[in-house]
Amino acid sequence: MTSSRSMVGLFAGIGGLELGLSEHGWNTELLCEIDPGAQAVLRSRFADVPLHGDVTKLRALPSDIELVAAGFPARTSLKPAKRQASPARARAWWTRCSVWSSARRARAGS
Repeated sequence: MTSSRSMVGLFAGIGGLELGLSEHGWNTELLCEIDPGAQAVLRSRFADVPLHGDVTKLRALPSDIELVAAGFPARTSLKPAKRQASPARARAWWTRCSVWSSARRARAGS
């Protein structure tokens, strides 16, 4: 593919989605992942991409982003008995929605 398209990976895990998309012309501009082990893998795979550790503190996305990809909470973060997300994961979900909404509004205004 000759032209590159820009994307952001939130809740990126070890970057599998971002790696796959890079094979099809997508360029990752920013990653966000809270897990230290996954961050180490991301730093190795995406050495030149800014990596943020806390999505709740991410206030803006790079300009000209065409895709915001977001992973789902790991099953280990769910309480086994009730299968409910922890309060931190619930806040992260709403933060994800807020980031998407902000990006959408910004795109509509351009």
